[in-house]
Amino acid sequence: MGLINLWEEKTTSKTKNENVACQMLVVQFFYGIDNTLLLHQMEDELISELSKHKVGEYHGYDLSTDMGEGYLFIIGDNGELLFNITKPIMEKYYFMDKSLATIRSTSENQNASVSQDIIIHFSKFIKN
Repeated sequence: MGLINLWEEKTTSKTKNENVACQMLVVQFFYGIDNTLLLHQMEDELISELSKHKVGEYHGYDLSTDMGEGYLFIIGDNGELLFNITKPIMEKYYFMDKSLATIRSTSENQNASVSQDIIIHFSKFIKN
């Protein structure tokens, strides 16, 4: 099952009477490291933080075969909250500098999804 199917399943699994938005945080990053140790370290921190706050679910990453570019996928009810909770973790990793975080949301009363883009900067360089 693809992530889009999972997202559609989560949005349609809400009852028809609810006007609840399901939101997905998609983070595009440029990795460029020959192993995934740092990525898995960050992934463990993200999972722990999301579980601690009970705000969403981490749905993994997609990394190109040359390990140059990747995407993280997180789903929850509040995209801004997902971003605010995960941002401090992502900022600690230099490969996340200049990453593009996109919050995509939909609800029962919307015919199309709405997107919001946010640039993540490595915290030692620039404060967001």
